[in-house]
Amino acid sequence: MKKYFFIIFLLSSSMLFCDPGDHTIQGSHTLTQQNDMGITEAIDLALRQALVNGLFNHLSTCDDYEDFTDEDISRFMDILSGAVEMCVTEPVIIEQSINGNTVFVKASGQVEPMILNAILGIEN
Repeated sequence: MKKYFFIIFLLSSSMLFCDPGDHTIQGSHTLTQQNDMGITEAIDLALRQALVNGLFNHLSTCDDYEDFTDEDISRFMDILSGAVEMCVTEPVIIEQSINGNTVFVKASGQVEPMILNAILGIEN
């Protein structure tokens, strides 16, 4: 009997404390490299902005944020552009091209909704 109780307890607790799951974002950005900027810095800045654009797309289309206006989302982007490293995990460059001094990056990453909402000050 104790064995069955223990198994039921484990199953119940795993359902209660399960991870709701990350959301995948995807965005792109084209950057014109400045004279005083190295190629790795240009790629890093383009990657960062591609992730910010992906967050904007996510907030604009995700059902969890449908009650917010585009102005609200633009205000959120001011917050998120400074905190993109805290919001997005596992960033991956999907596509990259360099043509002269123009760098194009298409990237994706994972966003944990709880962390995103905490940074934006949104209560669920």
